[in-house]
Amino acid sequence: MKLRLAFLVAASFLVFGTVVPAAASDDIDFSTIRCGDFVSGSKDDAVLLLTWIEGYFTKKDGPPIMAGDKAREHARDIRDYCLNHVDDNLFNAAKTVIK
Repeated sequence: MKLRLAFLVAASFLVFGTVVPAAASDDIDFSTIRCGDFVSGSKDDAVLLLTWIEGYFTKKDGPPIMAGDKAREHARDIRDYCLNHVDDNLFNAAKTVIK
């Protein structure tokens, strides 16, 4: 299972679909990704974005561990929030549901 998750994360870095904005610098500004685009985008993009969000909201001095159950719960909560707030941006959605 861990190997599969690692493969999905690695593969998602190679695939940028409609959710991840194309830019000359390859930077991804999460404040510009609308919830509506996130929930209608590809699974590969969702894995990439959610993995980054999980790392961003992890304590700076915390252990280098991604808690699978917590990550799945956050992903579910962000998806549910975005389904109900399609015009909000993904970063605001994450800040709202991850406490």
